[in-house]
Amino acid sequence: MLAMSAFAATASADRRLHVVDAGESLGALAVRYHVSVDDLRRWNALSGDTIQVGQELVVEEGPVLRYTTVPGDTLGCIATRFGVPVERIVTDNEGVSPQRLDVGRELVLRGGTDPRAGERDAPPAVVHVVAAGETLSHVARAHDVEIAEILAHNPGLDPDRVRIGRELSIRPGPESASLGAPNCGAIRGGVQVGEHPAYVLRNPERAWATRSTQRRLRSAFDVVHRRHPRAPRVRVHDLSLEGGGPIDDHRSHQSGRDVDITYFQRRGCDARDGCPLTRVDPGDLDVRRQWTLLHRWLRGDQAEAIYVDYALQAPLHREARRRGATAAQLARWFQYPRGRWHADGVVRHFPNHRDHLHVRFSCDGEERCR
Repeated sequence: MLAMSAFAATASADRRLHVVDAGESLGALAVRYHVSVDDLRRWNALSGDTIQVGQELVVEEGPVLRYTTVPGDTLGCIATRFGVPVERIVTDNEGVSPQRLDVGRELVLRGGTDPRAGERDAPPAVVHVVAAGETLSHVARAHDVEIAEILAHNPGLDPDRVRIGRELSIRPGPESASLGAPNCGAIRGGVQVGEHPAYVLRNPERAWATRSTQRRLRSAFDVVHRRHPRAPRVRVHDLSLEGGGPIDDHRSHQSGRDVDITYFQRRGCDARDGCPLTRVDPGDLDVRRQWTLLHRWLRGDQAEAIYVDYALQAPLHREARRRGATAAQLARWFQYPRGRWHADGVVRHFPNHRDHLHVRFSCDGEERCR
């Protein structure tokens, strides 16, 4: 699939040379090659700013990324994902224009960083000594890890009986960042979302996200599974590709904050494959379970937007009111009943969402959206 090559970037070591022409200076060369004068002095063992015509200077030293473009790429989005100015990409790639970018073109990205590198650069393990009153949930939240991760790194640990003074090995994940915008972005320090008792994961290769998205998704389904243990599972469809970037069949899903999920349905859900991706009428929506899931995200201001077909908002609105949502909360959370094109409401209409909902999580203090 074309989308799977969205981050087919390779790195290599490189030294770029420049032969000094008449009238050139270190300052001018620094501007031309997007480096500092101090870098030029260090790379060329210069004690001052004097250079000679015909002198060969190193003007770039370090890793160079090479990236092959895919459908949906623009120079601006590539610049955001790899941290390289558009002007530099144009300078380093003859014939490339911001107005036209051919699919399959190999680009040299000098000074760029592959967003996937953050997934391999996790901090070293730390030791946490359990204090009085602490549970594994407290420890997991304190270190921004999953309980399953703590159990995996501490063999023999009983999750229900953690004694005071027990030393736990905690291996924090890498810093997670959603780069750019959902339709022009990437993920640094991404994680692959795993299976869960309350949902079926459609395709693990399209299930990458920020750590914050992973945590919010799984914690909400934890609540659904506890309150509705006999509920049919839904399907979690696409999140993002590894590293983010363009993904076929979507205009967004590039920065690790978007998730597509089928609706909880009153009938027609398979025990193994979950509730299908099919048109859902208001009477077929399992509003109790669906509202349990959405309420978890809404009450904590975790969602920037939840795209739900307008026809399905009415039964959800009624269920929210029945379960105690105030008038102010309803007005803040729902677009309904103000019309499908009204600007307010976290739960809002978007075409082609009668068979699934689309949640876009917000940024918080633990995850940098840049």
